[in-house]
Amino acid sequence: MEIIKSGVKKREILKSNRLIEGSYKFTTSENRLVDLALMKLEVIMLDKNLSAEEVAALIKKAQFEEITIYVSDYKKEYNIKNNTVYEELAKSANRLLKRQLVYSEKGRLIKKNWAITCIFNDDENSISIQFHPDLIADLLMFKGCYTRFDFDVRKYIKSFYTCRIYELLKQYEIYGTRTFTLEKLRFLLGIDDNEYPLWSNIRQSVILPAVEGINKKLDLYVEWESSGAKRKVENVSFKFRKQKSKIENRDQIGLFNQKSSIPEDIDYNIIAEFKELLGVTIGVHQIDKFMKDSAKAIKQYDLNISVKEYIAQKKIVVDNYAEKHNVPSYIGAMVRAVQENWVLNFKSQAKGAFNNYEQRTYDGSDGKMDFRQLEKKLLGWDKSADDEVASTLSEEE
Repeated sequence: MEIIKSGVKKREILKSNRLIEGSYKFTTSENRLVDLALMKLEVIMLDKNLSAEEVAALIKKAQFEEITIYVSDYKKEYNIKNNTVYEELAKSANRLLKRQLVYSEKGRLIKKNWAITCIFNDDENSISIQFHPDLIADLLMFKGCYTRFDFDVRKYIKSFYTCRIYELLKQYEIYGTRTFTLEKLRFLLGIDDNEYPLWSNIRQSVILPAVEGINKKLDLYVEWESSGAKRKVENVSFKFRKQKSKIENRDQIGLFNQKSSIPEDIDYNIIAEFKELLGVTIGVHQIDKFMKDSAKAIKQYDLNISVKEYIAQKKIVVDNYAEKHNVPSYIGAMVRAVQENWVLNFKSQAKGAFNNYEQRTYDGSDGKMDFRQLEKKLLGWDKSADDEVASTLSEEE
């Protein structure tokens, strides 16, 4: 039998789909402690040709090592400044010993503990944990049916509900859509019967903050809707697309941090930043237009988002459309998306992200402006600045 230990990237976390589909609940500090420990695990990838019996034998022989988490590492990874981290970690580790994973399998309800050992070392300012051996097939040894996570993305999660919804959507990333019954979602998020008894409570305290946190910080762009009958919410649906996450640069970007801030001077660095954001080079006239239109739309649709994040989300929507349709003018489509707050499937937010109404094709077949004409009119290309704008668009960085 051959065991493969390659195929796992540095600072990557793997979780079995069975675990992700289970129910559990952590505090934010517990979640961070577990993530940091999982990032340090030496995950074992099994040969796909192994039989079920051979896999079971290997899992039976395997064991978790004790993983030591130093306070200095915890503070560095999660950018924590206070001096009470050790005490908080100790409390988190104690709670972790009592935490359980619950899931259904073949009609049976199964409960497993997360950790079996915690060691507190005051002298080294560290805590060591050992995961429960029942989780070897969920956290340590894999043949298939798992989901990968980038620790350097996950570490910016500040809410457990954000983390769980992110995991559940990331598991279905290749499909881009996922629907839960409200009852199932409550189970997966570990929401007790006496917590958030009303849908409005779940919407306001769980769904909205989680989606906002994912869209602002993580590598997915998410939209959602609820549905049901007779004003009773029965299902929650999510649509999502991969988006570029550049967490390491977020603290250095101050250009679009305010909702409606429009810089008075636009320099080469901003042009370069827009080229990276949109994938094309555009000039100062177009940049100013994008920023003003974005700020106006943010105010109009009452969005809690920065100008840069708003434009980045519209790019995801236009890219999604362009995969299946001919878009003669990418910039024209982007301008329209920014002005009208297009969302996935080009459903205007004013009418709802999942409505099935007829959308304009913008190909000129309806006698109205197509994308090329939109591009010219909305960016001022039909004015005297034609030559200047065209030369600006073709320049190299």
